[in-house]
Amino acid sequence: MRTRLLLPAILALALGGLTGSAVAPVATTAPVVTGSDSVPAWVSRVGQLGHGLDSAPPVRRALEPQPVHRAVATPMRVPGVNPVGSSAPCLRTGTGGYRFQAIYATAKGYPDRYRTVAPRIRQWIGEASTEVWFASAGRSYGQRMRWVTSEPASGRCVVSVRKVVVPASAYAGPARLWAHLRRLGYTSPRRHYVVWAETPPRQRVCGLGETFLDDTPRPADNWHNRMALFAWLTPPCWEGGLLHEALHTLGAVQPGAPYASAHGHCRDTADIMCYQDASGTRLVRRCAVPLRLRQPFAGMVDCGRDTYYNVSPRKGSYLARHWNVARSPFLQRTGPAPLGPRVASASGPRTARIGRPFTLRSAGRRTPAGAYRAVPFWVAPAGCGLSDPYRATTRARCTKGTGRKVFRAAAVDRYGRVGVKSVVVRVTR
Repeated sequence: MRTRLLLPAILALALGGLTGSAVAPVATTAPVVTGSDSVPAWVSRVGQLGHGLDSAPPVRRALEPQPVHRAVATPMRVPGVNPVGSSAPCLRTGTGGYRFQAIYATAKGYPDRYRTVAPRIRQWIGEASTEVWFASAGRSYGQRMRWVTSEPASGRCVVSVRKVVVPASAYAGPARLWAHLRRLGYTSPRRHYVVWAETPPRQRVCGLGETFLDDTPRPADNWHNRMALFAWLTPPCWEGGLLHEALHTLGAVQPGAPYASAHGHCRDTADIMCYQDASGTRLVRRCAVPLRLRQPFAGMVDCGRDTYYNVSPRKGSYLARHWNVARSPFLQRTGPAPLGPRVASASGPRTARIGRPFTLRSAGRRTPAGAYRAVPFWVAPAGCGLSDPYRATTRARCTKGTGRKVFRAAAVDRYGRVGVKSVVVRVTR
């Protein structure tokens, strides 16, 4: 007999400033139910269960990638780079099986922006689904998120975004809102409901997603696949918080997983599910942040492939023996994502005089079979400039500062993934 606990997984955003203390736990609203076949009760004493309403993740977390990316221009400055794909997969009738359902919620006295927000929700959904797909790069198959869509037979496949207007009394926080939605019939055990909610302008919470403390490996037995779960997003995090909260509803991150934090997240700086959720959480840096993810609340899906998601985990590893989000029926199997671009070589002089031009060369930029064409470019350190950053061979000149200067030859594909080789030049007077 195991104990399974349902608890809210919360990502908090302090709009007026970042704090480091957690909110005190509240009283338990219902007893914990034990047993493999009993539905677990809602437990709101989240502080003792290891997931409280904590301080906001420092916005700078997502803006502190590996040094190799610190000087890289934003994707908009790289010619030929297209935004991440914005489509969700069309699957048969559009409603069968396990799926996420998108909901736009508002109440009397709050704005009603459904017409303008719904198309953007569909764009964000496509981008989140593509991020899941990227997590399969180099593996035998990939996955995308399953969403309720219109029937493909109608000639179009559009993600369904339902509009719900609730009474003001049902709008005092996510718990009351979810209770009202359940009374309206949003209770299917084959649905996870993601709610984009209009909230007060000074709302301090970014989002909240329901999850279980259940690492049972078999999908049919795991509670994340046996009842309706909700995720709730406030306007500041409508885009950036979507994948984070949706992954909570799929079972990320279990407390026994490698690099798990004490509050339902993880400790890798480059991961969508990781941030410093308590003062005692110490972050580690195992993966570089891709160029496309240089924005707040962005990150890769299990960058180490060992904490909560891996389509082909190593035999005997944690994800092979415990719950692995890649087994979720809310994800659809597809072809694998291509590997990112690579730079074969880059060269330049060992030393250079300040104010004197010198030549940098790169060669062998290539992408693995199936990848998209990569756009090459050079990145110069502070105090140095380039004659043309988008040529394999370019001229450089440093006018300020002496000492070690690191130039980077890079290639970026249409998804913003970047491959890099460094050239170190010592600048003297």
